[in-house]
Amino acid sequence: MDKTTHKKIYLTLLTTISLTVLLFVLSLTQNAYYINDGEESIGALGLIALLLGFFGISSGSGIAWFANPCLFMSFIHLKRDNLRKAKIFSFISVIFGLSFLFFDNVISNEGGTTAEITSYGIGYWLWLSSLICNFLGILNTERLIKTTANSGL
Repeated sequence: MDKTTHKKIYLTLLTTISLTVLLFVLSLTQNAYYINDGEESIGALGLIALLLGFFGISSGSGIAWFANPCLFMSFIHLKRDNLRKAKIFSFISVIFGLSFLFFDNVISNEGGTTAEITSYGIGYWLWLSSLICNFLGILNTERLIKTTANSGL
C-alpha cells in the first residue's frame, strides 16, 4: 500500500471518529426523550440518560444503553486495526440504539417508577446519528481498503 492510500485510509478513519465523537458529545447536552410526569412533559438530558440508562435494563428500555459500550469497543478495535470486529461492534451499537424506538416506557425515578415516552428529543437523534456515522465510516474505510487491494496498489 502506497503512502497516499495509507493517508486516505487514515484521514477517513480520523474523520469518522471525530464526527462520531462530536455527535455523541453534542447528544449529551440535549434532551434525549420526553416523558409525561403528571400534567407536564419533562425532558431527559442525554448525559443523565447515559449515566442512568443502565438501570433501565430491568424494564427493557435500558438495553439500548448497551450501544455505548459497543461503540467504545468498535473504537478499540479500530485502534487495533481489526476492522472486521470494529464493524461488528459498530453494527450492534446501531441495532441497540434503534431498539429504543420500540419501547413505550422508561424508568423515571430512583424508585423504579416508569413513565411513558411522549417523544424523542434531538439528543436521541444526535446519539443515533453518531452510531450510524461510525458504522458508515467503517464501511467506507473497508471499501477503500478493498478497492486499493483490488487495484494492486
